Amino acid sequence: MTIKEFLEKAIEGGWKYKIGITKRCTSISYSPSTNTFKTNYGTIPIPPLALIVLDPKSWEAVGKVERWEENSINNIVYTKGYQYKMNNLMPHLQEGGTIESYIETL
Repeated sequence: MTIKEFLEKAIEGGWKYKIGITKRCTSISYSPSTNTFKTNYGTIPIPPLALIVLDPKSWEAVGKVERWEENSINNIVYTKGYQYKMNNLMPHLQEGGTIESYIETL
């Protein structure tokens, strides 16, 4: 999956980009021609990739769209599918990978 696809799936899954401390956009769409978000607060530039992938809600939204299954043993859920994928990002970075190269493996 590309970064663009990750972002589009996050939006499709209901992810709301957080502006400041208390405001989350209630209406958001990605404009590839200008590389910006169109929101109910106006047009804003795409945030740094790190801010997108550090938001667990973005992973949860992508997981809904991708139908990432929960991981379980004997019907006991020990992690949701999106959490498993999100938690594997850090070891990938520690091994010298990049956010982009990890997203491509999803």
